[in-house]
Amino acid sequence: MPKSSPAILFVLLLIPVFAIISSCQTKPATNSITVPIYPGCEKFQSDSVRKWCFKKHFTRDLEHKLNTLNFSALPDDTLHIFVRIDSSGVFHADSILPELPGNNGQRIDSLLQSFHAIPAHEGSRAVEIRFKVPVVVAGQGH
Repeated sequence: MPKSSPAILFVLLLIPVFAIISSCQTKPATNSITVPIYPGCEKFQSDSVRKWCFKKHFTRDLEHKLNTLNFSALPDDTLHIFVRIDSSGVFHADSILPELPGNNGQRIDSLLQSFHAIPAHEGSRAVEIRFKVPVVVAGQGH
């Protein structure tokens, strides 16, 4: 019988956890911050719709990429990936909890770096943002 890969289920909480990473400023920012625009979401004008679109497309794409990895050695059934989108729109895994054995954390970071978006903006300046992606792994003993 062929060995099946574990199913990946996502609990993606992008809307409440977008956090702006900006340089230290002595005065509060006066410009509003736009959400990053994921490929396929460019046609939407509203930030709330762009967040919904981002969540939908990013979840689908990340699930597809993560299904190529083996999570059988995962000590828990939930993986927390702390994602950063830099000011050029490239995704990074800043940290992953629990820590993964071997080079699996680096593999996830490499997978994420293949994702690109139009970065978030504060006024005309591109800014970094961070968010957490809880990933529930089901199957292979989980």
